[in-house]
Amino acid sequence: MRVKRLSALLLFLLTPVVIMATVWVMQPGQGQIALDLQQARLAQARNQPAEAAAALERVLKKQPWRVDLYEQIGSLELQAGNVEAALAAYEKGNQQTGLSGSGFMNLADLYIENEQYDQAKRTLLFAANSGQLSTTDFEKSYQMIGEAGDAEDRQTVLNAWLIADPRNARVQYLNGVALAVGQPAQAVLLLEQAAAAEEYQNAATILLDALDAASQEESPSLRAFQIGRAMVSLHEWHAAEAAFEQAVALQPELAEGWAFLAEVRQALGKPAAVELERALALDPDSTTVQALAALYWRRQGRPEVGLVYLHAAAAREPEVAYWQIELGRALCDLNNLQDALPHFVRATEVEPKNAQSWIELARFSLNYDIEPATVGLPAARQAVMLAPKDAAALDVMGALLFTQGDLASAERFLQQSLQLDAANADANLHMGQVFLAGGDLTSARPYLDQAARSSPETAVGKLAERLIQQHYPKP
Repeated sequence: MRVKRLSALLLFLLTPVVIMATVWVMQPGQGQIALDLQQARLAQARNQPAEAAAALERVLKKQPWRVDLYEQIGSLELQAGNVEAALAAYEKGNQQTGLSGSGFMNLADLYIENEQYDQAKRTLLFAANSGQLSTTDFEKSYQMIGEAGDAEDRQTVLNAWLIADPRNARVQYLNGVALAVGQPAQAVLLLEQAAAAEEYQNAATILLDALDAASQEESPSLRAFQIGRAMVSLHEWHAAEAAFEQAVALQPELAEGWAFLAEVRQALGKPAAVELERALALDPDSTTVQALAALYWRRQGRPEVGLVYLHAAAAREPEVAYWQIELGRALCDLNNLQDALPHFVRATEVEPKNAQSWIELARFSLNYDIEPATVGLPAARQAVMLAPKDAAALDVMGALLFTQGDLASAERFLQQSLQLDAANADANLHMGQVFLAGGDLTSARPYLDQAARSSPETAVGKLAERLIQQHYPKP
């Protein structure tokens, strides 16, 4: 009897061992899979993304049901610069189990990079309604849909974002902008909500004032035109394009509408010559049309053509500072600094209480090193006196003080400027330069990064990038 009990006990104890041994025999590659996973982790820790991706691919070959690995492989291939492999992995992950919010964004980004805009649009629109996107993902999705989709697609993303995050001032403002022309009442509600946030108070108020003024117009064309002008002042180019397209569709003889449509399309990188030619044909003597024509030709690298329009406008309105400033800028483009200076000075004479006139004179002196102590600094002081809360005035004052070696005063004015406009690329560059001059490389870096990031294609952004490369060499 005792022998039987002992035999039963041994059988009970040995059964799991037998089962485990059987399973191990049935799955002989388990040891290699564990090794591959360990190699993937080590490669990631050593910043070797291609090797990590290859290790995970080996795991997938042995365990094809591990479809969760596709997104991770896609991310690693992307880090390694293997675009085709990354795209293939993300596509497989999307087909099998779907992706995370960042995965959707990476896939759409790869489609855009490969000029597969229809696939990018479908991915972005699906992602917007997937419930997977964070606020950061929505922001990126909205930027990318501008490249891959149209106005309706942008609105779809904004609607989904607003549903997901209804108290976000950013999406309230963007929805208000997008709905201003077609649904002004709804736009007013959203912009009033956005205006409660300090970050959007100024821009939302400008649009609310424009919507109020537009509501007084009897003509639908002029209502759209009013709204479009406000959008241009805020650089809301897509919304401005929609507004001016509606204005000229309703009133084809509206010369200024065509001129602004040309301005907006040029800002969006689209052809604009046809719209500008139509504006000039309809009303060649319009000062607005001439001003926008001058800007168009300056951007086309033909400032000498723009000068013709500017001189004509300045002759008709000799007491308007704007024409003098634009003449000065056009002459700067032609490297004729000697003739440019009198126009900037003239702007301050015809509108002495206009802070912008003094800012432009000070900026000219700063940018071209034209008598900064005797011309630039006095002009900057006058600008600050007229507009003590103007971020541009405070920035140019700080930058000119920096040229004179007064680092403490320069830092004080630049801090005030950045408190009013933290994203201003000029002020960030100048603050970075002040800290570099003082030997504080740690404090300088964030300002230089912001300047380079927010304005990468401009002279300011490029200078910031050069300073980063010079003072912060990669190991």
